[in-house]
Amino acid sequence: MKKNLNLAIALFFCALLGACSQKPLQFESTQIQFGVETDTAVSIPVRSINISFETPIAGSNTALQQIREQIISAVFGFPTDSIVTDSTLLVALLFDLDSVPAPDSLATNFEYSATGTVIFNNEKILSYEVSSYSYSGGAHGTDWVQYLVFDLKTGNRLAENDVFKGDYETVLTQFFIAQLASEDGFENFEKENIRPNNNFFMDDKGVTYVFNRYEIACGACGGPFKIFIPFSEIQGILK
Repeated sequence: MKKNLNLAIALFFCALLGACSQKPLQFESTQIQFGVETDTAVSIPVRSINISFETPIAGSNTALQQIREQIISAVFGFPTDSIVTDSTLLVALLFDLDSVPAPDSLATNFEYSATGTVIFNNEKILSYEVSSYSYSGGAHGTDWVQYLVFDLKTGNRLAENDVFKGDYETVLTQFFIAQLASEDGFENFEKENIRPNNNFFMDDKGVTYVFNRYEIACGACGGPFKIFIPFSEIQGILK
């Protein structure tokens, strides 16, 4: 009895120490604004940049440093390993300009907004959402939602073949079509484009795929389309 009690106490403290060693991630927020103005004729912002996002505080953790760099690149929309705070440089990089005059003297309206948010994390993975909008002329701008899932141990972004196995493309495609069939105008969807697109996130319940506007259907059909797949329904293709 005494031996069993000692074993139970030892296991309890091992579990306690293990739980204490798992430090929760800490995040810092960044916000960048540039040249926010208002076109009084149509009451919309023009010649503006508004970016806000959160990134994990990495310290000496190389995996978190790698995740941080990938998040920053996704939020800005171009490869970078550091946060660009120089507004003039940022405008040049976002809109491919050689030089940037003062906002009120720009002949062409532009707008870029992006929001980066952690939507799930535990001791193994981090799921992240980047929602962006870009306008650089023409009838309308482009909005886009991108999801990234990171392995917290390695710092690598998880791709579909890191999560699924076997003939997962066929299985997922069939699931997508079954879920989308109830959408208005489904007969006009581009069926050949309804397939795994690597734009997904994970939580403790399952996997959610997202198809952006124009990706699988015309703009009038709507979007983005989100498809949630419970883990219980795809056990056979999960690694």
